[in-house]
Amino acid sequence: MLRFLDKYGVNCLHINGDFVGYDSLVNTVLDALAADGKPIVCPHPSDSAEALTIKVRYLSDKIQPLEYIDGKSDWVDLRAAEDVELKTGESKLIPLGIAMQLPKGYEAIVAPRSSTYKNFGIRQTNSIGVIDETYCGDNDQWYFPARADRHTVIHAGDRICQFRIEKHQPQLFFESVDTLGNADRGGIGSTGKR
Repeated sequence: MLRFLDKYGVNCLHINGDFVGYDSLVNTVLDALAADGKPIVCPHPSDSAEALTIKVRYLSDKIQPLEYIDGKSDWVDLRAAEDVELKTGESKLIPLGIAMQLPKGYEAIVAPRSSTYKNFGIRQTNSIGVIDETYCGDNDQWYFPARADRHTVIHAGDRICQFRIEKHQPQLFFESVDTLGNADRGGIGSTGKR
């Protein structure tokens, strides 16, 4: 069985010398399945995704256990592990009360929640944080580096940031060339004022 695009760019299958459109094939299969009177259950796309288990060591009893809420967001909220007061212009590392052993070949991306600035007036000083799989010791606590734009108090248990994990990028090789062979596109505002 081979996959092709027909002349209209529609996905087709080549089965036993005939081109069969996906819609036609799906309808034929659904009709055959429905003929036996049993309900047809279509899995949710996340059901086929690779599920991962992450070892977490909690370093504070002031935070709730991490929770992945399927279907709501791919991001997991992280909480301040202690009360922190920041004066305007002050920066601090806010402990998140966790250490993790990420799966091999993955890294974590840590970013502020959409409400972090509104609720607390803080910014993440490194824009986003990247935590690689080697940062996995018992006391390798995760922190949120914050700078306050106004006086603020963050309480233990407040949700201040979020994370997700991503696979490492593939190994890269760089080739030096005299020309890339493409027209210049421009950048840094070159496409217009609005």
